[in-house]
Amino acid sequence: MCAVYTRLAGIDTSAREQDAADFEPHLNSLIEWNDSDERSWEDIRELTAAALRHLDAQRW
Repeated sequence: MCAVYTRLAGIDTSAREQDAADFEPHLNSLIEWNDSDERSWEDIRELTAAALRHLDAQRW
């Protein structure tokens, strides 16, 4: 799920993926994106809606 969210949000996880100490690169990148002072509730709602649309399309 976190990989879907990071891909849809355009979050680059490559540096975290190369860090052996980061066991959850997609989750940690998503947390960092979410906690940004620039992030609004609308941004989060839009990303969640995009993820749901993406997953629904994959189901069919």
